[in-house]
Amino acid sequence: IDGPGIIADQIEVSSRDNRARKYVAGMYDGGELTFDIVFDPDHASHDPTLTNSMYAYAKSGDVAEFRLTFPGVSTATTTATFDAFVSNFEISSPMEDGLTASLTMKISGDVTWEHVA
Repeated sequence: IDGPGIIADQIEVSSRDNRARKYVAGMYDGGELTFDIVFDPDHASHDPTLTNSMYAYAKSGDVAEFRLTFPGVSTATTTATFDAFVSNFEISSPMEDGLTASLTMKISGDVTWEHVA
């Protein structure tokens, strides 16, 4: 899994009083989340015929809430909760390997981080 992250706009605020360019951070973007899955068309979250599958989210462009859970070292875990839409859902069916799918989710708005015991 790659992401989420923060990508800030760079706004130039240079003046003629200085030869070096100056910048400040502008609005930030939550970036994208990219990951691969073992594609199982019979699994509810993968099934292209169901309206609440990842494939259906990609087709509709609907923004939904998602949660990513990172395992903790002890008993605590860390979660990232965010709104996103699926911008890419690409199925791969190689001749001598299992079915997989590559997904990209575009984060919309803030990511909320939380430690969960």
